[in-house]
Amino acid sequence: MEDIFRKLNLQERGINIDDEKLTDLRFADDVALVTRSVKDMEVQLNDLNKGSKKIGLNIHKGKTKYMTNYLSEDVIVVEGDVIEKMIDMRWAGGSRCVFDLLRQPLCQVLLEDLFITDTK
Repeated sequence: MEDIFRKLNLQERGINIDDEKLTDLRFADDVALVTRSVKDMEVQLNDLNKGSKKIGLNIHKGKTKYMTNYLSEDVIVVEGDVIEKMIDMRWAGGSRCVFDLLRQPLCQVLLEDLFITDTK
């Protein structure tokens, strides 16, 4: 999984925290991606999906959810599938998501069990 993330240009769509770019948080096979907008997140997810497919993995779209800390009617679509928007999300053993830590507009997506190898 590390190789997939290294090959993607995630930095351009991450968020600034103390002059550092935050693009994702990873724990085992769960990943939280962070961007400034829903549209940036859609690009990020589709790039990740394309990169993972090159090594035979697919994003588990059934377990992928997103949320924003601002009002947005935008939707995220990956391979024609609309990703579910959540109102409240907990991650990594019940801890609150990164929204509680930041005071800037952003979009966060949670990919549980990030990759599946069988698309049936």
